[in-house]
Amino acid sequence: MTRISNYGCFVVSFAEYFIDIKLIPSIFDAEKHRDRLVVLFFKLETELRKVREHKDVVAKKWSDSEVEVSHTKEEARKQHQADQQKIKDLEDSLKVAVNSWTMRKPMVIPTQILRPAPNGMTSKSVPLISTWAFSPPGKNLSGLNSNGSVHWSGSRAMAHTLTRRVDPLGM
Repeated sequence: MTRISNYGCFVVSFAEYFIDIKLIPSIFDAEKHRDRLVVLFFKLETELRKVREHKDVVAKKWSDSEVEVSHTKEEARKQHQADQQKIKDLEDSLKVAVNSWTMRKPMVIPTQILRPAPNGMTSKSVPLISTWAFSPPGKNLSGLNSNGSVHWSGSRAMAHTLTRRVDPLGM
């Protein structure tokens, strides 16, 4: 049996071409064991078919896994690019929103307070103007804010940063 298994690979690999039992007469008497040899060939062919099928299955799994891995890598790359684009779009939207808010907010600093109009109107009907809390003597900064633009008055002034006063400061 050992001798047959040693030559089994050779016999199996050429079983399709050499069905004739003349290849093995040196192992033992072929005529005497013909039925056994036929069964052995069928077993060897069956094993060979199983090995080939297994090899094909393994090769298919290997190629499928390569395709799957490359497909997964491609999907991951595309998803990363899409995520990066979303992040960039969100950052751009945030910049636009911040710039828009900055342009719309009143340009008044907390050191400015509201003073009544110089014409002596009563406190209920006084139009509020924004002036410096501590204006230097001789300098008329009334109506200008820190960057020189026109002040915001009345209901458009930010209440939490300004104080409404009826009496002018310094009197």
